Amino acid sequence: MRSAVSFLGSGVVYVLTNVVGRGIGLIGRGVIQGIGSAWDENRFRTKGRSQ
Repeated sequence: MRSAVSFLGSGVVYVLTNVVGRGIGLIGRGVIQGIGSAWDENRFRTKGRSQ
């Protein structure tokens, strides 16, 4: 009985770790893309003013 509960617990931890890890990865990717877009937008905006 204990081994079955331990096995199920390990499975739950594994699944949650993967789900949370993917979520953090997607959030991080979105933040990085947002920063990159804002940086490009500001760079092009300043070039447009100087011309």
